[in-house]
Amino acid sequence: MAIKKYKIHELAKDFNIQSKFIIENLSKHFEGEKKSQTALEEKELDFLFDIITKEIEKADFQNI
Repeated sequence: MAIKKYKIHELAKDFNIQSKFIIENLSKHFEGEKKSQTALEEKELDFLFDIITKEIEKADFQNI
């Protein structure tokens, strides 16, 4: 059974952020060209979830 890969544009849509933000962060820490249709590896997703969580916490803190 094949596992469906999560793509950059899907992650951006689900978290209501721009694909550009994701691509820029991935490019700084991982090799290879990334485009919005690129399927993400587990280590890339873990990295992105950490960044997104920190950005959400920062935004929530600023709204207090």
